[in-house]
This record gives sequence, structure tokens and C-alpha cells, in this order.
Amino acid sequence: MNVRDLMKLLKDNGWYEARKGKGDHVIYEHADFPHHISVDGAPDMKSQRESLTTTLRRRA
Repeated sequence: MNVRDLMKLLKDNGWYEARKGKGDHVIYEHADFPHHISVDGAPDMKSQRESLTTTLRRRA
């Protein structure tokens, strides 16, 4: 899964881009969850397995 697919998955599940972080970081927030999710990498980069697992676990 690349970063673009991860961003689409988050947006499709109600997360919105709250702000840009340093470098390639994008910060997502959701109205129903108190935390945010930071996605790192250019949209065409392959997502790191550890960061993908952490992101999906926090999303649930």
C-alpha cells in the first residue's frame, strides 16, 4: 500500500486533513476521535509496514 492509498482510506472513513506538518507529514483528525494521525511520506511512496499498522490500529 502506498501513502496515497492510505490517505484515501482515511478520507473515506471520515478523517480530514487538519494541517501540514514538517516535511511530508500530513496531520489527519476525526470528529469522533480525540487523537490525530500523522501520515509521513510523499503520496507515491510505499508506506512503512510499522507506521501503517499503527495508523490502522489507532483508527479503529
